[in-house]
Amino acid sequence: MDSLMDRALQMLNGMIDEGWEYPEAEFRVLSRLDLSPSQVDQLQQLYDEQ
Repeated sequence: MDSLMDRALQMLNGMIDEGWEYPEAEFRVLSRLDLSPSQVDQLQQLYDEQ
């Protein structure tokens, strides 16, 4: 996993730990990091595999 995806997954998990719901947390991570569609798919897969 590259550092951008590490960072994205960390941000997503951190926001969820803070009480954000998954769809809103994912949207905020995507908008902050400007991920490509393939990176969005990769992030969703990484999150599901945890």
